[in-house]
Amino acid sequence: MTQRTTYRVRVAGRDLDVTIEATEQGLVGQVGEQRWAVQWRARGPHTYTLGRGDAHEEVLVAATAEGYWVALAGYQAQVSVVDARALRLAAALPRPAARQERYELRAPMPGRVLTVRVAPGALVARGAVVATLEAMKMENELRAPEPGRVVAVHVREGEAVEHGALLLVLEPAEEPPACSSE
Repeated sequence: MTQRTTYRVRVAGRDLDVTIEATEQGLVGQVGEQRWAVQWRARGPHTYTLGRGDAHEEVLVAATAEGYWVALAGYQAQVSVVDARALRLAAALPRPAARQERYELRAPMPGRVLTVRVAPGALVARGAVVATLEAMKMENELRAPEPGRVVAVHVREGEAVEHGALLLVLEPAEEPPACSSE
């Protein structure tokens, strides 16, 4: 029984489709139209031997957050590997919606507005505290979900609000601020 798995391998910014086929005689690797009998053996925690046909070379591999650093035959490169089935699935999924034109910040619970830290026209960073709401004797900081410009403030300090009440409106700013104001 033959098993085939295709991977999309990015090496130093170049994408390659690599197919590994497990046959009764061993592994066969294919890149483009080229096919080789391949062997892969671990020799240590980061050291492997790659056999391709009759040639064998030492490979050093270190995992990184983006994939792997691989050193082979005097070259080293950043390498990422994705199963081709995962790529096809990702291509079939709906694309994320375009950035919202406006974002309405609403009260997550009933309470009393303790502070409003922004005014219309103010630029805010993602995560900046824009208001404080008191609910059940606890103060809850409300933060900007995205960077933007405050278009409108619909509440005043001391005002009681219901769950879901509109507190303020943000729109994307041309130049989002570099840091949050807390």
